[in-house]
Amino acid sequence: MRVTSLILTGALAALASAQGTSTTVSINTSIDPATAAQNSQQAEILRCINACTPGDVNCTAKCNPVPNPGEQDVEATNKCVSECPKGNGTEADNLAYGQCYNACEA
Repeated sequence: MRVTSLILTGALAALASAQGTSTTVSINTSIDPATAAQNSQQAEILRCINACTPGDVNCTAKCNPVPNPGEQDVEATNKCVSECPKGNGTEADNLAYGQCYNACEA
């Protein structure tokens, strides 16, 4: 029984010692946007964004390009969707509503 206790104590001490050792790895993740561009299209997007006033989302959206609807666009989409047939919840009605809805976003 003494040998078992001795082995168990040694194993627990080794485990505790292993848990007390830690390694810290530091990785530099900062990337310079000017050097990150890998092709001419990316470089052109970065030039456009850098020419924008900081915080000007309209300018930035035009550079990327990503959707950038104006207030009138949003109102037109909402009006179009509100005119879509609501139906009674049947599969055909749901399909018709979905098609109308998708046409409004185009």
